[in-house]
Amino acid sequence: MLNVLKKILSWTSVLLAVMSLINEPIVIMAENRNERMVTESDWEESDSYPLGRESSIWLELSITEKREVCEMPEEMLSEISTEDLVEYFIDYPENNACIYTHDNIGDAFEQLNIISNVFREYTRRDDSISVLIDRYDTLCIDTDMINNTNLDDRYYLSGYNQYEFIQNYLAWRKEELD
Repeated sequence: MLNVLKKILSWTSVLLAVMSLINEPIVIMAENRNERMVTESDWEESDSYPLGRESSIWLELSITEKREVCEMPEEMLSEISTEDLVEYFIDYPENNACIYTHDNIGDAFEQLNIISNVFREYTRRDDSISVLIDRYDTLCIDTDMINNTNLDDRYYLSGYNQYEFIQNYLAWRKEELD
């Protein structure tokens, strides 16, 4: 029994030493990558999130990094029209992930309000609901893309996730619709 414990402690020590060697370069790469990941000019040149779900880097990012790269610059946020802002609002890359990881829709939207400056700005606007309803009326879902089982992200790419997000949001704000 004592020999088994010695072996476990020995292997644990080796594993911890290896992990400490591997961990440091990963942290350094993440810090360097974060500095150059998204700039204000990237936002200005893009009509969507400069680095989103369709990016090859997206899956490599931590949750914190994903939230950071989705923070719209404050100057742009204050100047953007509600019609343009609604596109960012419904395309926030973590919308549905947030909804599916909470027990109720209210908690999900409260969490989005905490993590997304786009969400906060959108909900402050007086015309936000009417603009969202107008956008909902024009939203098209590509059913061929949904049926394409070769696509990993077919619900997002087809527009279905945006459609579902709008429905959930309007249900959550239903008192304001009456």
